[in-house]
Amino acid sequence: MIGQISISNFRSVKEKLVLDFSRHSGEKQLPENLIPHSPKPLLKSMALYGANASGKSNVLRAFLALQYLVRHSASFLPEQPLAPYEPFLFDEDTKGAPVRFVIIFQAEGKFYEYEVAYGQHAIGYERLRVRPDVKWRLLYERRGTGVRFGPNYRGARKVIARLCLPNQLLLSKAAQNNVTQLLPAYHFFTERLVAFALAEFDRISATRLRRQFAEMLATDAAFARKVSALVRAFDTGLKRVEVEEIDWSKVEFPEGMKTEDIERLKRQNRYHVLGIHPVFENGREAGEEGLPFEEESAGTRQLLLLACILLDALESGKVVVIDEFEKNLHPHITRELIGLFHDPRINRHNAQLLIATHEASLLADEHLFRRDQVWLVEKDEEGATEAWRLSDMKEHRRAAALDRKYLSGVLGGTPLTDRLAIIETLTSPCPEG
Repeated sequence: MIGQISISNFRSVKEKLVLDFSRHSGEKQLPENLIPHSPKPLLKSMALYGANASGKSNVLRAFLALQYLVRHSASFLPEQPLAPYEPFLFDEDTKGAPVRFVIIFQAEGKFYEYEVAYGQHAIGYERLRVRPDVKWRLLYERRGTGVRFGPNYRGARKVIARLCLPNQLLLSKAAQNNVTQLLPAYHFFTERLVAFALAEFDRISATRLRRQFAEMLATDAAFARKVSALVRAFDTGLKRVEVEEIDWSKVEFPEGMKTEDIERLKRQNRYHVLGIHPVFENGREAGEEGLPFEEESAGTRQLLLLACILLDALESGKVVVIDEFEKNLHPHITRELIGLFHDPRINRHNAQLLIATHEASLLADEHLFRRDQVWLVEKDEEGATEAWRLSDMKEHRRAAALDRKYLSGVLGGTPLTDRLAIIETLTSPCPEG
């Protein structure tokens, strides 16, 4: 569960941008969209709206950058560059300055605050605090190569500090060396946070489904039934989803392929995922036919993968961060999938959903989002991304027809287009070169 994230000097985000999951004090509607928490309830979902190139995706990529560093930096080699170092490039003061993230999250019943600042080749600052009650307590603070451990820290100190290279996170190195006190924070990033861009579906969806969820579908009958029921409920034509183990004895590998590559391929691709469709004869159902996942429509593939991701998150209380959530989906399906997180009968473990979307029709449904769940994202005249939430705009807090207001540009977060300039450009003769 996330309480807040702060992003500074990352991609198009120049100045500190804060996404706050706390309830806005002036918003009273849709209490079922809130997770009870003191001192303020937290939002179960949040939607970012904005024009193309406004920076919505960059805000969500901050989660991916954090996750990547926590998951992989313990194995970085000396002098290995930090790949997620992508500062704001359109200002001389920021293009070489550190990227900084601060995130507040809950893991195993306690809230943590994790802060990290890093450059191209080294972690400049790192701090982890825990709040088991009403007071924050320091676990450790790192400045460059110097580490200060708080009085509440339990575990190896000098050994961990000595083993941690300048380009490695102490959190990652400590987890690698089984400092149990820090494992809940580490596992939040590696196991409880699910973040990716749906724009990459055409490239990764089949692989990700096969590797990440095929075994769940094959071994967890209840999960498979729920996924099948959800996909079937959206009028896809599927009766259910099935998984079958690949018979590698019938596969001919290219001559000269290394044995270790063959074995890795077998480990990573153990199952086929099939959509089971009814077969008709004379207008009546007469049998079934399995269609490989890769041959389903783009919308069905996306819906199937989303069904696995969202149901897994709802059943285990994960945080899901998805860019272009509505891609290839009908607005009604998009609305229903978001609504799963708001329904207390379904979301019993405080799962959260953060999306970026262009689907304005969602704003027309006054029963879907509270105004503090909707954020507008825009770039200023210097190309830097800014964000604010709809509930902070008092003149629109109680307004109706928010979809029309958004599309007309009244709320901000929409592109400015010049139709006359477009016509002139496309109808003018090209200059001779």
